[in-house]
Amino acid sequence: MRVPILQWLPNYSTNDFVADLVAGITIGITVIPQALAYATIGGLPPEYGLYSAYMGCFVYVFLGSTRAVTIGPTALLGLLTHDGALLMGPEAAVLLAFLTGCISLLFGICNFGFLIEFIAAPVIAGFTTAAALTIGTTQISSLLGLKFQAVGFVQTWQAVFEHIQETQTWDAVMGFSSVAILLALRLLEKVRIGKDGDRTSIQSFINGAFWLISVSRNAIVIIVGCVIAAT
Repeated sequence: MRVPILQWLPNYSTNDFVADLVAGITIGITVIPQALAYATIGGLPPEYGLYSAYMGCFVYVFLGSTRAVTIGPTALLGLLTHDGALLMGPEAAVLLAFLTGCISLLFGICNFGFLIEFIAAPVIAGFTTAAALTIGTTQISSLLGLKFQAVGFVQTWQAVFEHIQETQTWDAVMGFSSVAILLALRLLEKVRIGKDGDRTSIQSFINGAFWLISVSRNAIVIIVGCVIAAT
């Protein structure tokens, strides 16, 4: 069906709405700080990250055919947008998003989804790994509080080592502490109190609180960091 909403909407229940509401609030708490970070990676003002995080979801309500796909900005998309945004400004990102949508729509109409089968898994893994290294490189100066001008992977690391003595101590402490806290809260999701099928209501509540704190870790770190920076 070309418009999937016509298929599931007639069977939509109150329980489905409650589940979607909880999922939406949970994901929204996570998406907001992520979108701000992805906009920085893409060389765009923060508000563009928020625009791209939510506008796609509104359209996908009507045209979405799967719940397992990521709608909105990602680190890879931010990286691919970076060069064009630096040269042409936010207008380049808007144009890129529009053209990408047109191509995706054309591929969907022509049922070209099978083309993904021809992309080898090692190619995708290599691209993802290289993107992770590049993204980490673009953020290392902010992590250490360094200010310099550099373009490219090698030049950035050369500049980091040349200016390493200019590291801002408290910026570095805040940055590395945030990374450590994020990793620790990520593990909190795996903590379970009591045995499956034999938990009390209090134990279930605590487990639910652990899960909510874990999935909201990005927002928690951002809010706490902003409060500390403001004081």
